[in-house]
Amino acid sequence: MDAEKNFLNALKLCNSLVDVKREPSSIPCQAIKLLCGIAKEEYLAFRYYQQIQYSSKVKEALVAIDEYARSCDNWRIYNQDCSLGFGVKDHCTILSFLLNLPSSNYTNYTGNFNSAEIICELLQEWSGFDFRLLLTSSPELISY
Repeated sequence: MDAEKNFLNALKLCNSLVDVKREPSSIPCQAIKLLCGIAKEEYLAFRYYQQIQYSSKVKEALVAIDEYARSCDNWRIYNQDCSLGFGVKDHCTILSFLLNLPSSNYTNYTGNFNSAEIICELLQEWSGFDFRLLLTSSPELISY
């Protein structure tokens, strides 16, 4: 399944952040792209991988993200690997948010994203997917 493979690749990217501490890197943005793609195409699979099947791997990835974010400045990445904008600490905040869904308990490394709603709006503008679907424990029950 591509979604599962991409989810594991995103976690692998997050874990690789321990090798680039104190350096600007597009790795967080690449992981965001993978996770957003999965959430957009197969959000129920995303929730299953994140909360059940790979929850211990998600915890490991969150530790690596935290170590990286605390070791660097909020450097902006200017290349084709990151079309999201913002800095690497902001990207780590977004990764923390995505990997902690449906909880709004994520680590904000810069203070730029003070609510889950702000991150959802940003990600919706960027990816076209309404991430508010993942803020509820029963995303299939949301109606508009």
